[in-house]
Amino acid sequence: MSPNDFALSEGFENEELRRKRLGQYYTDMRLARFLAILAGASSAKTILDPMGGRGDMIKACFDMGSNPLKTASIEIDPIAHEEGLNDLNKYKTKSLLGNAFDKNVLRNLPTNEWDLVITNPPYVRYQTFSNTSGNTNSIPNAKVVRQNLLDSINNNPALDEEDKRLFSLLTKNYSGLADLAVPAWLLCASQVKIGGTLAMVLPESWLTRDYVDVINYMLMRWFKIKHLVEDAHAVWFSNIQVKTILLVAERIPRKDTAFSNDTNKFLYTKIFKESMTDESIVGNIKPKSKSPERTVSNILNAAFENGEAIDSCFFQAKSRAINSLEIKLYNRWKKFNWAVSAESKPSYDQGKVWLGNDLEDWVDKFSRKTQFVTLSTLNIGIGQGLRTGANKFFYAEKNILNSTLVTSLLADSKTLSIPESCLKPVIRKQSDLPTGYRVKASNTKGRVLYFDGHALIEDIAATSPQHARNFRKIPENVSQFIRAVEKINVGTENAIKYLPNLSAVSPNCRKETTSSPPRFWYMLPLFSDRHMPDILIPRVNNNRIKAFLNNGRKTVIDANFSSVWLKEKSEVTKFSLLAFLNSSWTVAFLESTASVMGGGALKVEASHIREIPIPKLNSQKWKKMDELGRLLADSGGLGGETIIVQIDDFLASALAQDSYNHPLTDLANNLIKKRKEI
Repeated sequence: MSPNDFALSEGFENEELRRKRLGQYYTDMRLARFLAILAGASSAKTILDPMGGRGDMIKACFDMGSNPLKTASIEIDPIAHEEGLNDLNKYKTKSLLGNAFDKNVLRNLPTNEWDLVITNPPYVRYQTFSNTSGNTNSIPNAKVVRQNLLDSINNNPALDEEDKRLFSLLTKNYSGLADLAVPAWLLCASQVKIGGTLAMVLPESWLTRDYVDVINYMLMRWFKIKHLVEDAHAVWFSNIQVKTILLVAERIPRKDTAFSNDTNKFLYTKIFKESMTDESIVGNIKPKSKSPERTVSNILNAAFENGEAIDSCFFQAKSRAINSLEIKLYNRWKKFNWAVSAESKPSYDQGKVWLGNDLEDWVDKFSRKTQFVTLSTLNIGIGQGLRTGANKFFYAEKNILNSTLVTSLLADSKTLSIPESCLKPVIRKQSDLPTGYRVKASNTKGRVLYFDGHALIEDIAATSPQHARNFRKIPENVSQFIRAVEKINVGTENAIKYLPNLSAVSPNCRKETTSSPPRFWYMLPLFSDRHMPDILIPRVNNNRIKAFLNNGRKTVIDANFSSVWLKEKSEVTKFSLLAFLNSSWTVAFLESTASVMGGGALKVEASHIREIPIPKLNSQKWKKMDELGRLLADSGGLGGETIIVQIDDFLASALAQDSYNHPLTDLANNLIKKRKEI
């Protein structure tokens, strides 16, 4: 049976969707061999790949000289399992077909304490599937995975009682939005013996996501990170164009706290595309070597042990403090609902802020005594713009000449005359943005339908007199449009869906109570600071990251943008904040820490903005930033680059401890250039 026929027999539309459900992106053997040798596979006596696919990781270990006593692989997909079976049998590997989270499958493993657990787990948002898929081999849903993992942890004889309690705590509390890799990491970590090695493939963006905090905590408490190796030009998985990281960490006895001000270091390595050959991802580094993987691994392990830095045209390696990762985790600690159960609030230097690699290097070189804070410390809010749940209904274009509205929801591009009281200016996408740095509502064509205080006549009639007086009748032509839209199938013939019933729209409805009037599906929630902020920043950036002032906070901002706003008694002004967020300091931090997408675009989320390190500036220096921010806002785009250089020079002079020139602008431009080369 062909893979596509099998997919159809299992209830999938095609093989591509089946593989997407499984999160299958097979690891290139060149990458698998390098990870295997870097993780010490040649000396490991027991090796496990719990998400084994076709067995490539196990085969790579043997290619790199492994001679283990026990090897095992688990794979849930019968096609992948069958493809790898002959090779794994040749290596006398116990190859299991089944769900790796299932305690009954794990009981068939020859041991629960492994010298090396090595895998590329599935990075797939499995919550999008409402139930299990697969007719003969059931693929577990989110609820089943969590319960399976809890059962497996509690039945793992290699974990002591406190390990079981803590691993169970992390399992119960990882976010429902987390991808399948989060429980996969917890499973893999629980199988590594003390002194053993965890070796994982992960997307570069993964460890920065909020829902991965449980994994970062687990690493800080049970592991000593040795290597993080970055695919600098996103060439290791060319079919998905995502930058990849290899992690190698040693399992250690459980520490009393994840926040121990650890003085140990790990080696952060960037491997450039120029190092890759058809035979090896590091083949050009040592082209005459019989095993370039082994040679480069020896170089990196020596650099790790000796704290050396290496800078070549093929790769760069530098020791980084584990403490820097602790700082990042600690600054999120207070929001963990499981924090107190994991450990009492640790004693830690709360004045430390995570800088990211590139700014950390800059500060180490020029500004060792500078103290930093974050935006929240300055009473600044960060969030994301408006999600309507039905943009085709709520968003439209305003024809400025005749004050009508054109909506694309209906086939005839319905043109309506709508009262201004039911409309708000909105920035929906980047093409709506001005060339300068100031968004003006008067120049914005986009409109969002905002029916707060308005209702259909039949809805008013169904409301008690007490609250009915709070509503104005929506004009009849617009009412007819709303009624027509309610009857449009926005789903498919097989899965009919109507706008009022969409999961992102139906929560707009609120039943009437004695104290509050009802709300209806066509009423968006009341706009808050995050919807109409002081400043907006595009989430996807192809060129230099740019922050815009929302003039008078009169324009609604879509969820395609992150939003930043001043709270009461903020220490800064909107203009000084505009200047800082457009500085090369901010750009360099986000280029160093945000997520690089396929094609070299940079995805900047609110979580990245929250972590921007802000140098402690006195009131006089913030006043100067305010002056520069006003110039930038008024520039209209003309001369904006020159003003940003002035901002950079002022920040550099405020940060630097000597009189040398410290071009922050060059730092940011070089990082942008490297990113766009991907």
